[in-house]
Amino acid sequence: MIGAALVIAVAYFIGRLVAQLVTGLLAGVGFDRLPAALGFKPAAGAASPSRIVGTLVMVVIILLAVQAALPLLHCTDPHPRPKGIPGRTAPTVRI
Repeated sequence: MIGAALVIAVAYFIGRLVAQLVTGLLAGVGFDRLPAALGFKPAAGAASPSRIVGTLVMVVIILLAVQAALPLLHCTDPHPRPKGIPGRTAPTVRI
C-alpha cells in the first residue's frame, strides 16, 4: 500500500513539473494565440490553451502511475479479456 502511494506521489510531483514545463514552452511559442487565429473567441475566465494541454499532460502521467501502482496493490484486471473468441487471441509461436 505504501509503495503504491509512493509511486503515485512521485508521479504527481513529476507530473506537476512536466505540466509547468509544457505550459511554459507552449505559451512561449505562441500556442495561446492559435484559437484566435482560427476564429474562436476566448471565454471570460477560461484557462489558456497551453494550461489546458499542461493539465492533460499531468493527468496522463497520473493515470500511468495509477496503472503502474495497481500490481503493488495486488489488483487483478477488472475486465479480463475473453478467451477463445476468434480473432481476439494472440497467435501461438512454437520454436
